Amino acid sequence: MLEGRGSVHVRSGLRVVLHSAPDSEVVSAALAVRVGSRSETSAWSGIAHLAEHVACGADTPRTRALG
Repeated sequence: MLEGRGSVHVRSGLRVVLHSAPDSEVVSAALAVRVGSRSETSAWSGIAHLAEHVACGADTPRTRALG
């Protein structure tokens, strides 16, 4: 599908971006979604923030202060 570097749009509209580093001993993956509070209507205010907490497991209480 892709070799080295580049991007392609698949049928679902998802854009797949690839960067190959053949000399590296690690693999990483990331997911970026281009939605957020900018895309919300007043009726759905806060839904992007809720989705962030659900997806990232940020609903657990913190046991120590950050910093």
